[in-house]
Amino acid sequence: SNIGSADAYGNKPIWTDGGSFKDLRPFRTEEGKPLYSYYLVKSEGVFRSQGEIDNYVDQQGNKIQPNAQVGDLKFVDENGDGKINSSDKVYMGNAMPKVTYSFSGGLQWKDLSFNIMFQGVGGVKLFNAYKFVTLNESLSSFNRSREILKAMNGPSDEVPRISAKDANGNFSTESDYYLEKGDYLRIKNITLTYSLSNLLYKCGYLKERKSLLDVSFSVDNLATFTSYSGIDPEVGGTGLDGGQYPVSRTFSFGLKMKF
Repeated sequence: SNIGSADAYGNKPIWTDGGSFKDLRPFRTEEGKPLYSYYLVKSEGVFRSQGEIDNYVDQQGNKIQPNAQVGDLKFVDENGDGKINSSDKVYMGNAMPKVTYSFSGGLQWKDLSFNIMFQGVGGVKLFNAYKFVTLNESLSSFNRSREILKAMNGPSDEVPRISAKDANGNFSTESDYYLEKGDYLRIKNITLTYSLSNLLYKCGYLKERKSLLDVSFSVDNLATFTSYSGIDPEVGGTGLDGGQYPVSRTFSFGLKMKF
């Protein structure tokens, strides 16, 4: 689709909106690409030895990441200019799910009935910007996640080296380190209902009026199955998760009466 006319030099408009978190702006939209696509620097895990850092050089033998230390993220020099910057960004999909689904079922035995509903999405990518504040030690005004302890056990692809300056840009670089699969399956609702209507029918008058009395117990958002490391994979919007407040697990009791 066309998002605007070209300028005098033939350049089509490019949008960078879609949301931001702190200094992270991971989105870009241009003609021929999905709306709010992730536009990020690729990473290849972390450097596991000084030799890896020393051997990651350009054609002149200069280090591509001169500030890197063991445990820092290794970024891909996509354009081959010997340095890591915004020119190395590439499109990496968006948050639109490839499939959205739900299914439900129920059982009934005498006066007892049971109903369950599942809901989920597949083929979703989320930008977990919450890592920026919960793992980034170059910030000073946020509580840290306990996941930060993984960086104490040597090089880890899950949590890169933690430092007060973040000279390698582990967290300040808009990279696919923040990009995660957001697929999930959620037990959306379970309802258990017991009918006491037969007790009412001992009274002929209530039986004639077809009165009813049902007692029910219901749970919403009982459990979520996902590999996403954020608080809740149901981020919505453009997929930017800055610490989305999770859906609540709700317990309800109900009484339905008809006389």
